[in-house]
Amino acid sequence: IRFTHRKVCDGSNTKRQIVEIYRAQFTGTLTLPFNEADWNESEINFNGLLDTTRPAGQQIMQLVDEI
Repeated sequence: IRFTHRKVCDGSNTKRQIVEIYRAQFTGTLTLPFNEADWNESEINFNGLLDTTRPAGQQIMQLVDEI
């Protein structure tokens, strides 16, 4: 799962904050209504799972904050 947030740092440069969860399992239901003319918000629930193919300390997620 990847969440990307675009942020404007100095009025002209757009940077990103990215959260990547390598393996996840949804809990409950997932409904994604879509409205082209308005904001779309969705509530989702999931559990992050270990990815044992990755090195220790890097098995669940990473956070990238562009500066």
